[in-house]
Amino acid sequence: MNGPWTDRKGNRMACIFSGKIKPARSLSYPRVSYNLITVCFPVSSKTLDVDGMKTLRQQMIMLLSENKMSAKEISSAVGIREKEVYAHLSHIGRTIHSQGKKLVIHPAECMGCGYVFKKRKRFTRPGRCPICKSEHIKSPMYRIG
Repeated sequence: MNGPWTDRKGNRMACIFSGKIKPARSLSYPRVSYNLITVCFPVSSKTLDVDGMKTLRQQMIMLLSENKMSAKEISSAVGIREKEVYAHLSHIGRTIHSQGKKLVIHPAECMGCGYVFKKRKRFTRPGRCPICKSEHIKSPMYRIG
């Protein structure tokens, strides 16, 4: 059964476009329109209830419980600046800890030499690599597990 919320195989899908979660219509990965890349990802039925979500943090918790996302992807999904996402992530970590869950951080990685920032406790992306001094660094990814 194909509908606006499913891909060609029947998997439930949604897209982040213009800061809002919308149904994934004709999917091609990644979908490009008007020089903007639309990020499409699989979701469950609780993520699709966008109107029922009230706060930014609740929206972020729903997104992170379904997918591994970077701060940039989260900011475009909920419609806030990337810098604001980092402040919310620390609070989200405390909130879900009380529910017995954990905010998992997949560390940043240097694209030049492959150095992984395993011991880094901050949520933000590092400025440069301590080994090769490159500033080309892959952003950390977050998920709730």
